[in-house]
This record gives sequence, structure tokens and C-alpha cells, in this order.
Amino acid sequence: FLISCSSSKSTQEGTKESGSTPAIQLAGEPIPPNHCRIVGTVVAIDQDLTSSNPQSPCSKAPCSATVRVDSILGYGSAFGSSIATGQQVQIMFGFTLSPTKEILPQLTQTYPGLKVGSSFAANVRSDEGRGGKNTYNVNHYDAR
Repeated sequence: FLISCSSSKSTQEGTKESGSTPAIQLAGEPIPPNHCRIVGTVVAIDQDLTSSNPQSPCSKAPCSATVRVDSILGYGSAFGSSIATGQQVQIMFGFTLSPTKEILPQLTQTYPGLKVGSSFAANVRSDEGRGGKNTYNVNHYDAR
């Protein structure tokens, strides 16, 4: 018996057809606890830099945006609050809203950046802030 394996990779194995940037594989993956999977559109970007730490990406480019939730794809266990379709929420993007190739060239996973009108899919983490108010954070996204 001889067994052979193909070495070709498909686009579903982590690369986009348009380039070498790996795609975020959201469909079919379980949603992590304390996360909500959404498709959203950037409505506004807060141009203020949110960190004074020179090592932080948020000291180099904007990290906060108002996002309209276009659809909810699911919730993980223990998600802090409900997000509704059509709702606008403030989200902090851990790797900024700028193209990461320019801001963080050392990252192996790069992101194209988002601007007003950009659509994306992401797992949004909910963290309870002061006074019980939830904050929302995104580290990885898939631009649409």
C-alpha cells in the first residue's frame, strides 16, 4: 500500500485568494466564551490616540471606532450583554484601525486596516468596566 498526500493549499486553509495575508477563519469555529461574533460597519473613528506608552500600537494610530452591528452570527458563553442588529457600539481595536503592516511590521498576521464605511467580521469580547458598563474589544477581524 502506498499513501500519498497533496501539498497544495486551498483558500479555506488560511490564505485569501487575493494575496498572502491569512484569512480569519470565523465560520464554523466555536465562539469563545465572553465573545459575540458580528458583521459590522465602521461608522466613525475616534482620531485620539488612547495610549501614551510608546510600545502600544494605540500610541501610533487610532484604536477606537463606533461600529454599526449589521448582523449577529452568534454568542459565546458568558457574553456580558446583548448586542442588537442595528445598534451602534464603541469598539477598541487592539491592533489599531490602521494597516498593521505599517504600524506593526513584526506581526505575522497582518490586517488591512479599517476606515469609515469598511465592513468586517470579528469576535467581539465584552469586558465589564467601571459602574457595570461593558466595553467591547476586537483583536482579530476579517475585512469584507
